[in-house]
Amino acid sequence: MRCPVPGLVSREESTGYRLTTVGSGLMPVLYSLRGWAETWLPDDPAMMDRDPDVVLGWLAKRVSPEHLPAEPVVLEFWPDERGRRYWLVLQERVAPYGCLIDPLLDSGRYVYLRCAVPTLLALARGRQGWSDAFADGSLTASGETDLCHRVSEWFTPLTAPITSASG
Repeated sequence: MRCPVPGLVSREESTGYRLTTVGSGLMPVLYSLRGWAETWLPDDPAMMDRDPDVVLGWLAKRVSPEHLPAEPVVLEFWPDERGRRYWLVLQERVAPYGCLIDPLLDSGRYVYLRCAVPTLLALARGRQGWSDAFADGSLTASGETDLCHRVSEWFTPLTAPITSASG
């Protein structure tokens, strides 16, 4: 394998490929571009079919670790337009993780969430708050009542609304 831009990566026998100082210097630019894209590019509903693991990763990054339950809770997402379901496992002191197949944990610890794909993407990208989605009916929850009432606290609240470039 050859890198098309010489000097960005080097190959080391013991560790494989590694970014050089020049390659590492490019990382802030790439992170900045990613931030720009997450803010300004529209959500793509096809993401749920093409890359559901990316959407689950976005949801995991929005988790508020200080409010997680001591015992594992499974959030089962079932977007209205899709036949597929997706799972996010939350537990105190454990990194949240997404599953493309049911993790088959204690069924009394599941919260079943229904919403349209655009709502799920808005929640995952931090463009809509969980409390707001429950309040306007675009997100519904079923399962053990106490767990359903706690879903919003497990995610970071919105800090500021995103506005368009035109104001």
